Amino acid sequence: MATLRKRYAMHESARQIQPSECDSDAPAPWRRLAASWPAIAIVLLSTATALLGGTTLLADEAPPNVGNPPAAGEQNDAEPPKLTKAVVIRFEGVIDAILEQYLYRKLAAAEELKPDLLVIEIESPGGEAGASFRIAETLRDIKWARTVAYIPKTAYSGAAVVAVGCDEILMSPTGQLGDVGVIFLDEESMVMRYVEEKTLSAWTSKIRDLAESKGRSPALAEAMMDRKKEIHSYRNTRTGEERYMTDADAKAAGAEWTQGAFVAETAKDRFLTVAGKRAVELKLADGLVDSRAATMERFGIDDPPTVMLWTGVDTTVLVLNQPWVTGLLIVVGLIALYIEFSAPGIGIGGLVAGLCFVLFFWSRFMGGTAEWLEVILFLAGVVFLGVELFVLPGFGIAGLTGLLLMVASVVLASQNFVLPESESQMGALKTNLMVVALSGVGFLGAAMVMSRYFGMIPVLRGLKLEPPSASSATAALTAATSYDVPLVVGATGEAHTALRPGGKAKIDGRLVDVVADSTFIDRGQRVEVAEIAGTRVVVREA
Repeated sequence: MATLRKRYAMHESARQIQPSECDSDAPAPWRRLAASWPAIAIVLLSTATALLGGTTLLADEAPPNVGNPPAAGEQNDAEPPKLTKAVVIRFEGVIDAILEQYLYRKLAAAEELKPDLLVIEIESPGGEAGASFRIAETLRDIKWARTVAYIPKTAYSGAAVVAVGCDEILMSPTGQLGDVGVIFLDEESMVMRYVEEKTLSAWTSKIRDLAESKGRSPALAEAMMDRKKEIHSYRNTRTGEERYMTDADAKAAGAEWTQGAFVAETAKDRFLTVAGKRAVELKLADGLVDSRAATMERFGIDDPPTVMLWTGVDTTVLVLNQPWVTGLLIVVGLIALYIEFSAPGIGIGGLVAGLCFVLFFWSRFMGGTAEWLEVILFLAGVVFLGVELFVLPGFGIAGLTGLLLMVASVVLASQNFVLPESESQMGALKTNLMVVALSGVGFLGAAMVMSRYFGMIPVLRGLKLEPPSASSATAALTAATSYDVPLVVGATGEAHTALRPGGKAKIDGRLVDVVADSTFIDRGQRVEVAEIAGTRVVVREA
């Protein structure tokens, strides 16, 4: 997964949010949750959580039925190349880090099939700005197949950015493309607002470059994002070439360009949004198709395409990345570790703890926020805690270091940055620290209860070895005194069983029920009788 992320993820510092306008569009991830119940059963249930962050691309409201353009100078009716093998990837729902990593996984799988044509079937209201541009730039740089964005219904906001990154855009006649308004959450008023001009200029520069790399009009792409841009068609009086440009673009191009018709969809305070037919007229889209089959027919592909959909694994990743599920995994894992340290050996505690933390780090690997460094930090933390508990009893530098390493690994595995560089990243860091803190409080409460009632909890009772009963101790003492040499303090032998703390030891050639004085003693270790109190024989490591 680390290799996959390096190949298909372009990491940025911004971490964005999903605004409330998305709710009305019934985001696909939750439809996937409902449809993929076997995966949800793995983690019992899932829930929606509020995503914190900053810049977001999202359509403001249902836009008018208007259209978009392909590249300047390209002919829409040109004969498309003959291809033989196609892969279709369904890309639906609100664009966030989970959907981004889902697409990267599918791209990696698609590349192994060596297709000629890669179709991204888009149905999305938009989402996070950073994720949208990273996906678009990833698609732009694909060399192993011709990339096509097919829009049967809607590709608003960030989804429109993703489409612009493909070699071709095909739309149904009623499909919609555009409305790339860049908004953010004002943390003071908790209201979604459009970004300031200075911030907007950085985003418009990115979308212009993206459009130009695929031969589309940079001005029209900018108008999808900047509602103040008004676009006209211009004609070169010397060559006859036609372009869509802003007034500023025309002035920079020179006096040989004469202004033509105004693009009505770019009227003031309107984000450019177009339907299929108009998109072809403006050369934002390359053609009209009304189905997946028609898309295959357009490129002359006879064999059915390989279709990659959202699966149960993707749903499991989505659920496990929810903050409350993360907290639950941490609490259960820590409690299991506590049980394991209370009764050493690879038992139920170790197995449950291992399962919880494997699920945690696996979901972070699949979600694109974890690398092997975080796993190494976590394992190092566990080792330090073990040293503190069994080698250097007490609570000192080793124990504190272990806890800090474990906390750092969990926090870093939950985010794609190390130190926050923006308000949105600071918000994400606060959320991750809060999850860890609440998990720690929950674990401490559970540990206090367990330390007091460890032997009274049915599931845990079998893990604790009680000191020998009076009758067994009496029998042991009787057996000990039946020899010619009585059992005395200072006599030595070896542990016949592991002493946790009770067990058996072979002392002076006889098998005696004993209790370890303070630490656990492994089988075969040399022991010495430290105390004989009535029927109770206490030993320590020799």
